[in-house]
Amino acid sequence: MLSKELIRKLDTYFGFAQKKHSLFAGMELEDKLERRKVSLLIFLPSCSAKDEDKLLCKYGDNPDLAILDYDGEYNVALASGRELLKAVGVGDLNLAKAIYNILKDDKKVSEDTKENKEETK
Repeated sequence: MLSKELIRKLDTYFGFAQKKHSLFAGMELEDKLERRKVSLLIFLPSCSAKDEDKLLCKYGDNPDLAILDYDGEYNVALASGRELLKAVGVGDLNLAKAIYNILKDDKKVSEDTKENKEETK
């Protein structure tokens, strides 16, 4: 679970990425992945396994690409300013590292919470 401070930081990071034009989705994301201009690829819960496999098979061989399958509480689609997203890419390396570090910690906490709920049942 993210604190208010971390949510504010994420909002700021996504805002900087938008302002810098380094936040990609849809066909623009595929184009930038092909050119290896994406540093972080975030798969959202709305992304089907078929679409995820398609992107990973085409572009997963890039060693500089960090991939995160995010299913935490933070609304990445809303923060990126778009609706109905399946995947989001961040082009700026420093912003990508900052966003990745925060979201991966939230993911670990949400996975631990799910495991605890399953054990108590």
